[in-house]
Amino acid sequence: MFVCLPGSRTRLLLYTHRILETRKMDIPVISVGNVNFGGSGKTPFTIYLYNLIQKPACVLKRPYRDETLLYERYNIPVSEGKNRLKFTLHARELGYEAVLLDDGFQYLRIQKALDIVLINARSGVSGFLREPPSGLKRSDIVVITSPTERFDTSRLKHSLSKLVKDKPIIEAFYKPVSFVDTRRNEKPISYFAGENVILLSAIADAISFEFTARDAGVRPFFHIRYIDHHEYNLKDIIKIKKRAHLPIITTEKDMVKLERLHPDIDIYALKVRLELKEQEVIAGKIQALF
Repeated sequence: MFVCLPGSRTRLLLYTHRILETRKMDIPVISVGNVNFGGSGKTPFTIYLYNLIQKPACVLKRPYRDETLLYERYNIPVSEGKNRLKFTLHARELGYEAVLLDDGFQYLRIQKALDIVLINARSGVSGFLREPPSGLKRSDIVVITSPTERFDTSRLKHSLSKLVKDKPIIEAFYKPVSFVDTRRNEKPISYFAGENVILLSAIADAISFEFTARDAGVRPFFHIRYIDHHEYNLKDIIKIKKRAHLPIITTEKDMVKLERLHPDIDIYALKVRLELKEQEVIAGKIQALF
């Protein structure tokens, strides 16, 4: 069962029948997107791609502050705004050899060299969608993102194969790496092993964060949740502090916002690395673009 945005079919038809124009670029444009709303891991996957490309590249994205701060934390050039076509037309003049579109699957003004679609292993293709599941046929690669390596994706992979036919379907998962405090001091992943902690997040898929946190060896006692992209303020810190009788574990995306408020409580970000089980598939596609 799914429901998609009103008007999305109409817009797609306008591009399909060339009533609206798709512009070809003079450098490779690689899109990372989804058909669901949020929670598929576009930001960590885009970071992974940026490091894989090993060419001067820039990420173009919608204006969400937390994602921008996270890209900057990893020293990745990033530009925000709705008119991504205008930036891409001048990207080569700015010294870039590739452009990464974060959340670009439905952005049809630009012809992409590679269209990668992420599917959350927990939610699959269901609920309120950006477009019908049949839109996955436009993708070049489908990536199933799992909260842990042991998450069973076999049924989802089988159902997706019926939609995308011979397109590659590969799997990715989050590997816990370390814990980082508000002063950016890093602790080994064993630091909280077996300990009760409080989880804190303002992301689309809070449940997957719980899976990954448990994979890091912690025991979630309680989870403080805010809506996706929530901008923390001092009032939030006061409320969080009242619950801080245990160490607080949050996401990297949340930490880049929280640390700017200088919270006087023990908050640690769970640093994760996205790993692909079939990395050679992506690597081969990227290599063919240059």
